[in-house]
Amino acid sequence: MSDYLDSVVVHQNFITAEETQQLIECSAKLVDEGLLCYDRYQYKPSPGEDIQALLAKRGHIRIDRVDIFSRFAILDTVSNRIKQTLNLDQFKYYLIDHTLGWMIHIMQPSGSIQRHTDSYATALKLNWHVPKIYASLRHIRFNIMVSRDSDQSYNPHFILGNKELYKYVDVGDAWCFPADTITHFVPNLQGSKQRLIYQFGFAVDTTPRA
Repeated sequence: MSDYLDSVVVHQNFITAEETQQLIECSAKLVDEGLLCYDRYQYKPSPGEDIQALLAKRGHIRIDRVDIFSRFAILDTVSNRIKQTLNLDQFKYYLIDHTLGWMIHIMQPSGSIQRHTDSYATALKLNWHVPKIYASLRHIRFNIMVSRDSDQSYNPHFILGNKELYKYVDVGDAWCFPADTITHFVPNLQGSKQRLIYQFGFAVDTTPRA
């Protein structure tokens, strides 16, 4: 069974410098088209607001949408490498995560994300329109660091063994972890550059494939 089901795993140099530039150009194109906004964490959601509408106003965009994914060959290249790295075919089946999916996330200096987990059980309780089949699946996230400042606040932070710690992740590196069980967060960014992440989420039935 894979280590990423119960711990944080860092993959150094997961993408090349050329691929990093292609991902930067992809996100810049979507910003220019008005499809991707810079993060606005002061935005307050309305009661019952659709989760995807909320994310769009907070610097996220789903890239597993056909109208976006099909436009950028680099997304296919990277997602296939991720599936191979995670060896997802060892499991009974897997799906693209329903709640967050595959996305780009832009965070500006002074931005932050509170401590949280991304469990499907919680999503179901919050009525985030998650199919009931997801209740029995694990939520694995594989993230790629595309742009960052040198300040340690830009690293992914976790609560492990009741201790707050971070994993150093450089540009081009990736990290994966069980988002449903490990508490994760981003502290207030102290640098001067935006933090650009490509995230790939999978809902996994961890029953070994027969």
